[in-house]
Amino acid sequence: MEIVCKNCNTSHFLSDDRIPLETKTGKCKKCGAAITVLGKNEANNFNAKESLKMAITQPEFEGTNVRQFLAHKGSVIIKEFREIARLRSNYYEGNEAYEKATEALVKARDAYRANPNNAKALDNYLALSVPENKNSTIIVSTLILAIVKGKDQQTIFGVKLEHIGTDEYSDETTVFIDFDELPELMESFDFIQSKADTLKPQKCDYTELIYSTKDDAQFGFFQDDEQEQTAFTKWQGKTAFLKLSDFLTLKNHLLKAQEHLISRGASIDNY
Repeated sequence: MEIVCKNCNTSHFLSDDRIPLETKTGKCKKCGAAITVLGKNEANNFNAKESLKMAITQPEFEGTNVRQFLAHKGSVIIKEFREIARLRSNYYEGNEAYEKATEALVKARDAYRANPNNAKALDNYLALSVPENKNSTIIVSTLILAIVKGKDQQTIFGVKLEHIGTDEYSDETTVFIDFDELPELMESFDFIQSKADTLKPQKCDYTELIYSTKDDAQFGFFQDDEQEQTAFTKWQGKTAFLKLSDFLTLKNHLLKAQEHLISRGASIDNY
């Protein structure tokens, strides 16, 4: 062990058999200043705390267990998917022409509201229209993954959610939800619905509620200053907007996915 005097920077060396069990104070042989010698017991406690701190602050992986399984190398991975349901959204944020036209329409509307007696502002507002933005589809599927390595097998359960654009072979985004996330996700749906019911009769500023999963899938709703309510899902930069009634339909599809996984052996005890 190397011990450095803080007063004169002289290095002193102790062999392992001379390190005391408990922390002690000695003197520097060069300048006589006090030197603290960390005992073996305290050093072991410090190392244990640091190891625990590293384990807490630096998790082994980020995201869902499903993603970790899919990235696994050196083993046989068995994948089983079952589509549970499809849900059409109201519209899909990502259509550039649609978004620009909507932005222009909102600006024209706000300009007219600011000066309703301005005939030109009214003409500009009435002249604009938003092109059709075909609805996207949200696909809910269950997945069961098994890793087989030698005689050992580990199985994991989850749900896959996809956003499919107007062309099913393009504009697709995917997110995963671990089986043990589903109960809390179901509670978030109920909470969001209850808040939507509470806010509906109120005249208030723009209000938004969002629940995020480990894989950064977002589920939520917003109410604008005109008391219009819209639900949405968002992942990988794509947003699908839903009626609140369809939002509850999505919850029911997820519940069916959960029931199917339970029938195949999934349990919170697996995690």
